[in-house]
Amino acid sequence: MSRRLIIVIVAVPEIRKGRRMRFVSLCIGLLFAAPAFASSSTWHETEGGRVRLVTVGEPDANGQLNGVLDIQLDPGWKTYWREPGDAGVPPTLELNGGTAQILYPAPEWHHDGTYDWAGYASSVLLPVVLTVPPEHSGALQATAFLGLCKTICIPLKADLALDPESDPDNPSDSLTLTGAQALLPEPASAAFGVTNIQVNGEQATFSITGYSGADAELFLAGSDGFAFSRPKPVVQNGKLSFSAKVTSYLKAKPKSATIFYTLKTPTRAASGTLPF
Repeated sequence: MSRRLIIVIVAVPEIRKGRRMRFVSLCIGLLFAAPAFASSSTWHETEGGRVRLVTVGEPDANGQLNGVLDIQLDPGWKTYWREPGDAGVPPTLELNGGTAQILYPAPEWHHDGTYDWAGYASSVLLPVVLTVPPEHSGALQATAFLGLCKTICIPLKADLALDPESDPDNPSDSLTLTGAQALLPEPASAAFGVTNIQVNGEQATFSITGYSGADAELFLAGSDGFAFSRPKPVVQNGKLSFSAKVTSYLKAKPKSATIFYTLKTPTRAASGTLPF
């Protein structure tokens, strides 16, 4: 484990020479014994931006720990949503000895001249839920992988280390997590979300409830090798639906699959799942 040097100025009464040397040796030992890991990792910097991992609190009885994958982008750079399209790199986070789940705020659509893809054109906070073994204590090691794009796209791999127990109540980290969670879409419901999907050959139609304007956007992420083209809004008889082409990378449709989606309007957003 690396160590950090902390300089401390202490006012003490006059100490005799022998005792002074023992006192100085003790202080130096204590200073160099301080661990380098904090409850947030150091920044991993690269062309186009930088990334770090932040945690708040300590693992609960189930080993779950809340945190944020903090992605800061330089002006003009972009990064991807969970389904980045045909040529993108979705964010992933791997936790040594545990698991990591990434949650996503509502993205935007982008067109690079060839492909439509979903992502973010400015810095973004991705809430994460880490699960560590109950017997674990001390530092955590994680690896983040994502793509940063401007005129070209650069794959970024970042090895991130932190110790949630070192500063679990850090107020700055708590504000970062609160801000990230506040930007998440609300859970989809029968009052606002996708209520139905119909598939006819390579075409899928998604019925929407709770909004009827053509300025809504739908973002889809398939599982088990399925993907979708950019959904197009269709308003008929005051009802909104979206049409998208289904793309399969498998020889046959699996018996069960899940579609993750985010429905976005000018004033709200909701995320949910659909069976496919």
